[in-house]
Amino acid sequence: MKKNIFCIMAAALTFSYSTLAANAPQLTAKQFIDSVKKEGAQKVIARIPDADNGEWDYIMHNITSGNDDWLKAVPWVSGTNSEAWHEDIISALAVAIPANVEGVMSVIKSGDIAPSINQVCSMPIYNKNIPQLNEYFVQAVQALYKSHTPKAKKCLEQLVKTVGQAGPFKEVD
Repeated sequence: MKKNIFCIMAAALTFSYSTLAANAPQLTAKQFIDSVKKEGAQKVIARIPDADNGEWDYIMHNITSGNDDWLKAVPWVSGTNSEAWHEDIISALAVAIPANVEGVMSVIKSGDIAPSINQVCSMPIYNKNIPQLNEYFVQAVQALYKSHTPKAKKCLEQLVKTVGQAGPFKEVD
């Protein structure tokens, strides 16, 4: 009897995970941009659930990985009033620097208009521990140094300035 219950529970868990995988977002950057063009950024963002493993995470994952198509979607939504979206975009762009420095530089702005060099290049990364931040810093500096664009140079200066002015990193529970 216990074996049967275990088998039933295992089958149910397998089914639920496979169902979640089958229902994973299949939104493309082009579809997203087309929706924003048609309905406006505010409406599109308002209906994207920010639940774990939903469209929000899917979009942020694609931006943090430096996917060119998704990076091109950033300017279409960067001017919205959604504070959570704004913060996540800036953090995602920062994380994407080592993966696709040219792509990130193409969507950030030189002035104070979001997403700006000062915002993206100030290490707005909140979900990494100290060794991961150190690794990110080295990779970002290397990527920015290899890029010879004026924006990359300003970004590198901002990143070094931010780290130079920071106190010691502390692990927080």
